[in-house]
Amino acid sequence: MIKRQVTLQETVDLLNSLLKIDRKAISELFQTRVKCNKKLGDHPTAQVYFNKKENQDYVGLLGILNGLFGIAGDGYGAIEINVDDNNVITEFKIIR
Repeated sequence: MIKRQVTLQETVDLLNSLLKIDRKAISELFQTRVKCNKKLGDHPTAQVYFNKKENQDYVGLLGILNGLFGIAGDGYGAIEINVDDNNVITEFKIIR
């Protein structure tokens, strides 16, 4: 069945369930960022990291998902990741 609408909570629940299945793969996937052009970097809701040293924008999957659900007044999205000391994701969390 195709879902026509998905809530923020459903998204976070799915991501956390995927972590339980393969924490390493999901961690690597969500911590991967790729170079993107300035137009994507200037998108009004997608969360894009700007590396000042390289003068380059980078985007990752979390930034795209946060862009889907919108941003708060401070420019940040609703989903965050928590990582352990080894930089492995331990949890996806709603912060807004």
